[in-house]
Amino acid sequence: MRSIDLDTHEPRRAPTVAGGWGRSEPWRTALAQLRRNAGGVVVFVVAIGAVAAVVVPLESGQLRYPGWFAAQRAAAILGPTLAGLYWRRHRPASRFGTMLIVLGLLAVPLVLQAVSSPWAYFLGQAAEAPLVLVTFMVILAFPTGRVVSRAERTILLGVVITYVMWWVGSWLFTPQVVGSPLSICKGACPANPLYLASHPEFLRTWLRLANAVSVAVAVASALLIGVRLARADPPRRRALAIGSAVALTFLVAFAINVFNFGPALSVPIPTTVWRWVPVILRTALPLGYVAALIDAQLYAGRVVAGVLERALDSSRAEDITRSLPAALGEPNLRFGFWVRGRGWIGHDGRRFQLPTPESGEVMRMIEREGHPFAVAVHRSRLEESPELVDAIVAASLLLFENATLEGELGSAIRDLEDSRARIVKAGDRERRRIERDLHDGAQQRLIALRLELQLVSEMMQPQAPVRQRIAGLCLGMDQALAEIRDLAHGIFPAPLSTLGLLPALQAAIRSCPLSVDLESQLSDRRYPTQVETALYFSCVEALQNASKHSGPQTEVTISLAETGDGVVLLSVHDNGCGFDPSQLEQGTGLSGIRDRLGALGGRLEIHSQPGSGTIINCRVPVAPALKSTGQP
Repeated sequence: MRSIDLDTHEPRRAPTVAGGWGRSEPWRTALAQLRRNAGGVVVFVVAIGAVAAVVVPLESGQLRYPGWFAAQRAAAILGPTLAGLYWRRHRPASRFGTMLIVLGLLAVPLVLQAVSSPWAYFLGQAAEAPLVLVTFMVILAFPTGRVVSRAERTILLGVVITYVMWWVGSWLFTPQVVGSPLSICKGACPANPLYLASHPEFLRTWLRLANAVSVAVAVASALLIGVRLARADPPRRRALAIGSAVALTFLVAFAINVFNFGPALSVPIPTTVWRWVPVILRTALPLGYVAALIDAQLYAGRVVAGVLERALDSSRAEDITRSLPAALGEPNLRFGFWVRGRGWIGHDGRRFQLPTPESGEVMRMIEREGHPFAVAVHRSRLEESPELVDAIVAASLLLFENATLEGELGSAIRDLEDSRARIVKAGDRERRRIERDLHDGAQQRLIALRLELQLVSEMMQPQAPVRQRIAGLCLGMDQALAEIRDLAHGIFPAPLSTLGLLPALQAAIRSCPLSVDLESQLSDRRYPTQVETALYFSCVEALQNASKHSGPQTEVTISLAETGDGVVLLSVHDNGCGFDPSQLEQGTGLSGIRDRLGALGGRLEIHSQPGSGTIINCRVPVAPALKSTGQP
């Protein structure tokens, strides 16, 4: 996540230093190099420690349980380290992964408990103190990796006091340092190099007090975790559930072990077993935290799947914006998008208000090709489930982009349909104009010339050769007039505009050489001109194709009907020779009819195969045509 300049709304970048001590200090270069190589150093130390944890106890012969010691110490080193690396890979911004790695590294010195040298054995036992302290830090800091409250700091102080009391008593007043049950020796353990004197009564009272403080620390930690779970909202409770359950189990066993409650509760388990349980559960702690992270990732996947499933019902940005906060359990989740020249804009097109530092909200920046693209704003509690936020942000951006593309595609389709409708409408107007020009212009001029020639012919002698020649000219003009009338009728038939669809089709049928049967279930009302024109020319084209490609014995049936949802259906069925519709070429009459119907939101269906006739179905919705023509 990157920071943003709240004044300019631009991503805030780290300042660069042109010179001075920032670049000249060699230790800064060495520190940067160390950070780059930290992963390799950790892996090397952990590998050496794990090997030593297996080899040293098996070779020393000092311990009573060398096999169990080797297995537990190797697990104590590898488990937290691998869990920490997994956390750092999937939650690099969280400190919790680093804390787990430190916990694994602190387990390496425990290998010295298998060495017979007094000082080595003593240092191995003393290493338990920082290990337990960091264990409590991990428990209290889960899952953010931060210890912030006063109660958490007080508990950690109690852990420090406990181990100071334990080790002061053990280091100074016992001849041999006693540690965990795994480090019990076969015989006498190495002598305590710091041993001063024996004070049994003081030591007994002192250690009882230390045990009481230790139990109080464990109980306080368990109560704090329980309060967290009780007060957490559903998303935070889910983030805490698995890791906190494992931690509570460890804390209960830790308290029982310290206070030695086994016999007091009449539990039929030897006291030694209670000392083993905390060791085993402490080793299992990293597994619980890894399980918690895996569960969070799986839950994020389920939430995203649910969001995407809900988005199938509606791809509108407003609906998506309402569904995402519900999916996260975060009603204050907001999204903003970077628009060049305008800054941060919300899904509603208004200016997006970025949070102030006092608002308690967190911004998560999403970049694309090195430039800001979007920002998600939510409450800080969702930082405990960053993979859930990241998954929701990614899914939301996908949905928002999809909604934007669908809107743009829908707009482009509407523009295309409007454009096609305008083209068809303009073509029909042009047809009418040509028909009027032929009727009012060329046809009337020819009729006038025909009358003039007739008058001139009547003024001549009946047997005059010129009169016979004029009669031939009049006959030719009659044929030209008939051709012009047919041409004008084909361009835009007059009965279609004056009488309607059925009379125009009946006139077309009369001029067809085939046997045609017309069945109509349409009412007497007129339909929009574009609908009637499209149906008329579709029918005429089907009749012309049947006349051209089928024999004279072909029979044709024309059916007209209207559905309840305002769609006019035209079906032309002939029993001719048929054809292969897949071979239909662009530019033919049927392809032109398909374009004309498509401009009105209609559809052309052709069912045919060679030797079995042809069925042509046309569907034209009335409502879009009414809208495009402006009719009520």
